[in-house]
Amino acid sequence: MGPRRLVRLGIRSETVGPRYENVLSCLQKDGTMSKRIGRPPRRDDPQRIQIVLPGKLRQWLRVRAAREAKDQGDVITEALELYRKRIREKSAKRKPK
Repeated sequence: MGPRRLVRLGIRSETVGPRYENVLSCLQKDGTMSKRIGRPPRRDDPQRIQIVLPGKLRQWLRVRAAREAKDQGDVITEALELYRKRIREKSAKRKPK
């Protein structure tokens, strides 16, 4: 933060010189100046989505979740991760290096 911005925030230019770091620390404590550096952290939290399944697949999902004593979402996540892995392996075999 430069001296001009400090003046705009109402801080006199005399206090900017030798006590610049003190001013910055006071601003950070007050919350006047937020400490934003770089990109914000990525949030990969699970989100609720709604999908439409055909009857046989819906029945398979219910049975599978009951057999494994898991949530239906966990069964779908596991199945999609296996599918994703399989697709990557297939595409790696097709591409000659």
